[in-house]
Amino acid sequence: MVRDLISISQHFKLEKAEKDKDLLLFLAMVVEKQSEHPLAKAVVNKIASLIPSRIEEFNIRYKVKEFKNRDGEGVTATITNPEGDPLFVACGNDKLMDSQLVDFSGVSSS
Repeated sequence: MVRDLISISQHFKLEKAEKDKDLLLFLAMVVEKQSEHPLAKAVVNKIASLIPSRIEEFNIRYKVKEFKNRDGEGVTATITNPEGDPLFVACGNDKLMDSQLVDFSGVSSS
């Protein structure tokens, strides 16, 4: 059992929300919230503590559809938004990112 605080450092890449970090965090949170993995619960709790004032607003506007748990890789989901364009969100390890052709070149890890 993990007893230490879990520190999470993630890269986020989402063209429509790149200027709104709260939205990026929220999208990761709502996708991870569907997962039963213990680390997902830590992610959800940490993000909820970072953006408490925005969660209600975003919950009204964004809904998770087509959630998929990818064993050993992470989770993916399609999210509906107010503009009507579906957003695809993937949260997971390098194997998942590679399978989704996510290019992190030029993204710093700081």
